[in-house]
Amino acid sequence: ITGNEAEKNGGGLNIEKGTVTMTNCTITGNEAKTDGGGIYTSKLDGTACTVTIRGGTIGGAGTDANKATGTGSNGNGGGIYVGTDCTVTLEDSTDGGVKILGNTAAKGGGVYISSMNAKFTMNGRAVVTPSTGGDKNVQGKNDVYFVTGSRIDLTGTLSPEGGIAARITPDNYNSGTQVLRGSTVSKNYIKFVVTPNGSQYWLVDGAGALTTNVETVFNSISQDAIKNFDQNMTSTTIPRYNDLVGRLIFYRTSSGNYGVMTITQTQSTGINTYNMKFKYKTYRTDGTVLTHGEETVGGTFSFDLDTGTTSSSAQPLTDTKDFFLYNSIDIQPKNNAKFYSFP
Repeated sequence: ITGNEAEKNGGGLNIEKGTVTMTNCTITGNEAKTDGGGIYTSKLDGTACTVTIRGGTIGGAGTDANKATGTGSNGNGGGIYVGTDCTVTLEDSTDGGVKILGNTAAKGGGVYISSMNAKFTMNGRAVVTPSTGGDKNVQGKNDVYFVTGSRIDLTGTLSPEGGIAARITPDNYNSGTQVLRGSTVSKNYIKFVVTPNGSQYWLVDGAGALTTNVETVFNSISQDAIKNFDQNMTSTTIPRYNDLVGRLIFYRTSSGNYGVMTITQTQSTGINTYNMKFKYKTYRTDGTVLTHGEETVGGTFSFDLDTGTTSSSAQPLTDTKDFFLYNSIDIQPKNNAKFYSFP
């Protein structure tokens, strides 16, 4: 279903009441002048609709993106608009999971959940692929928008391509606001990122609620959750660690162990010399904690995340540690160690 246009709702499909099942469908390049660029769901004659999407693709790059271009209170749900009392479920097919990508809208570029009585469920390999580059944290760029009181319902363990199932944009940023629901939240919460509120980074905690307390997530995250991001980890430099204060960094050490660190403070100790203060924990293969503590590394010195030791000299290019502070301001991985900044 491609290249269609609606003067109001539902550029690709306008589903009003009833039950619809879609399997391995492709919905691209559609536009709604109000809401629901790809799919619009609504209640009619007192009957809500139930939509099950099994596999397939909604949206894409460039002209393949679906768009909701309404203005004012409209322009919601570039990929999917979930109407009041309606249910939309993303499931795997034998050919793969549902991929929602590249869609745009004023709110909810990927999915717009219109009320607390609208139900949107994700499972399996379903993914609302987060935007990247300059659109990485932009509202309306393939995100999932929440009206207060609405949730994403989870069943089973999500295994999204890339490790992130969706980027969430709430209409109100309040700590403790529930955004995920279901018996598997504790297994899946780290697979969701949140659109920053200005310069403030937000996370989803193990109970499925919004939080700015990075230490809560740091304390609860498991080795398996960190391993999910192995494909995102890189051995390239993580620049300007002072901008990463209050965020999580997942890593794989030069010895092959996984762990998490959070930078708590940066401080100048002299001209062009800096220290980095951070908390970290590295897991053994059996899941127990190998090292766990708070450390300080001097500018151009290195640190080993397995043994908890730092170098005894500046710019130690030949030791076996996991990173050093390149030019005193960048985290430079060493010896095949890899890192990933989250979110």
